[in-house]
Amino acid sequence: MPKVTITSATLNIREQPSAASKAIGQYEQGEVVTVQARVDGKYLRSGLHWLLTDQGWIAEKYTQPVYGGPDVVFTPAMHAPGSDWMWQNPDLQAMLRQVNLPIKFLSIGFNGDYWAAFNKPTFHLVRIYWPSDKTKWSPLEVWEYAKAGVLRFYSLGARKFELLNEPNLQQEGLGYSWKNGDEFGRWLAEFAGIVRQNCPDAQLYYPGLSPGVPWTNQFAFTDAAWPHVQAMMYGICQHAYSGTTNNAAVAAADVVTQVREFQKRYALERPLIISECSVNRAASAAYKAQVYRRVEQELATIPGVEALVYFISHWEAPPAQAAHQEAWLG
Repeated sequence: MPKVTITSATLNIREQPSAASKAIGQYEQGEVVTVQARVDGKYLRSGLHWLLTDQGWIAEKYTQPVYGGPDVVFTPAMHAPGSDWMWQNPDLQAMLRQVNLPIKFLSIGFNGDYWAAFNKPTFHLVRIYWPSDKTKWSPLEVWEYAKAGVLRFYSLGARKFELLNEPNLQQEGLGYSWKNGDEFGRWLAEFAGIVRQNCPDAQLYYPGLSPGVPWTNQFAFTDAAWPHVQAMMYGICQHAYSGTTNNAAVAAADVVTQVREFQKRYALERPLIISECSVNRAASAAYKAQVYRRVEQELATIPGVEALVYFISHWEAPPAQAAHQEAWLG
């Protein structure tokens, strides 16, 4: 985890990230402390942030260090179909063979049937899938649903698992299995423990969130969840999109900025996978290809960014998504 050196002569440690919160101790100038989380405070002077240490919250200068996690080699990849029956589409299989990129699989159904044919040695990711149906699911209930698919992929050699998907959305559990980021973090810690018991060599990745508008909306949810699970996560996933359809350079810069800022906040000590990425509004295939190529070139230069997964999972998309032309087929 990142570290900072205390620059003030003495610095109060507080219970909460607020100057009105009770002081529970002090750090002395020159002490080096480990930062577990960061929250920007609007009233703070320029250059100061609320930082969570093992003793409490402090307001201190924070210059982000460089990436210090495991070495990774950047890889572009493709998202598997949203529904496993789509694998039976010969046009889909032909397209995947032509593109010849690694695949992000879903754990459900017979996705595992296509591991041997489409997995690449350079990279893989399996998203643990559950059919959130706006009812309350416990971590054990989700595992009981997902375990057959997860264990099959694990037996086939998969080791990288993304734990669920966009948990800050109602259709993915918010308001039913958890009410906020803090509850999700506690829920996910229990779920990750179950996965670890059954797949001891798995590398677990915190799930990508729906970015929201603006894209930084996701931070409030993850800031609350992350302290509960960060010690259990090998890596973290991010979803990054651009709606710019008339300037490839601007669209690519939008995505790259999101990645850089996200990495600074959460992923300087662990690999970062952009597990969904696209121009998510209608534009020509040629334009999108320009954007994706620019994004690839930039992300390949950022240490710690492990993969960029193109989100094109709907080959027979529902009308609202079809209008955005995210699908490559259908």
